[in-house]
Amino acid sequence: MPEIALVAFGPAPWAPVNTAVEIVDTLAAQRWMPDLARLRTGRVASLWSLSVGALREVVGAARVVLLLESRPQDTAVSVSGWAHNAADWRSADSSGVCWPGPRLMPRGADALDAGVDAGALARAAASEGVAAQIAVRPPALVANRCLFSLAAEGNVRAALVGVPLPMEACRGEPRAALAPNRLQILLAVQAMAEEACRLRFRADDMATRGA
Repeated sequence: MPEIALVAFGPAPWAPVNTAVEIVDTLAAQRWMPDLARLRTGRVASLWSLSVGALREVVGAARVVLLLESRPQDTAVSVSGWAHNAADWRSADSSGVCWPGPRLMPRGADALDAGVDAGALARAAASEGVAAQIAVRPPALVANRCLFSLAAEGNVRAALVGVPLPMEACRGEPRAALAPNRLQILLAVQAMAEEACRLRFRADDMATRGA
């Protein structure tokens, strides 16, 4: 059976309580599985230097990947199926290190299609009562670098899902400070994973039949 990977970034020193990590850990503890694939779960530290290597270990042989990133101050879920050849060189990672320039690859394309229909994922989230917006350009941080790496490899289909992280959580307040609708967000992530699998493996099946 094919595999899908759900990967959370963090926790970070500035956000010890992290919505994305809680969602991935909860699904792993529940041993939840989508209909069409086995589930792999894991965490990746928000480090410019280590994130891509750690991501490859978590992803393994998965052919669909959803990256979950907590977004401080965001009030809605966001979905991006495009990775940009950009890095915010003024923004330090969890260890205080900055990327050495404004681009991830000096000679690479400006943007790469990561292969998952962001609109379809947004509609899947809406089916669980969670409003999701399509992010035209995700923040040029570590998560975007990981998405860009997956898109450049071309052997998986991936998307970046941003989930709300209230500022109270960034101040280290109790778990109750997480997004009040996080159960709905968890169900929305499940729906998005199901839809991503359906799109990928249905396309593979159609290609096989047409061969």
